[in-house]
Amino acid sequence: MKPASVATASASITSHGAELRPNLSPNTTCAAPFDGGIEIRVAQKDKGDAVRSIIKEMEPSVAMAYLGDDTTDEDAFGALTRRGLCVLVRDCYRPTIADAWIRPPEGLLAFLRGWLSACPPHEQLPA
Repeated sequence: MKPASVATASASITSHGAELRPNLSPNTTCAAPFDGGIEIRVAQKDKGDAVRSIIKEMEPSVAMAYLGDDTTDEDAFGALTRRGLCVLVRDCYRPTIADAWIRPPEGLLAFLRGWLSACPPHEQLPA
């Protein structure tokens, strides 16, 4: 069955809206279910590893936030604990280790506007 949509990242593939039964090598890849489908990623690595890698490159004074919507984001929330803000972004609350929960799209847009307005002028993105 062809997936409804597939998104790729540097170390993962996600399939949304359709059943996918991947034939995975357990030594190199793993599959993690999420609300919208299945995420296929490099084995032994998760979103927390990516966040920890970014943290190592940043000065301690840099404000950081991770916004995620699913259980596959919990590793990233854990990696950012006591270093930045973790925000669960979804219509319905679910148990999480995130610091805050907001509902999209209004809550997300308000958060992003507030974040940008709090940034010093030299850190703001161009309009």
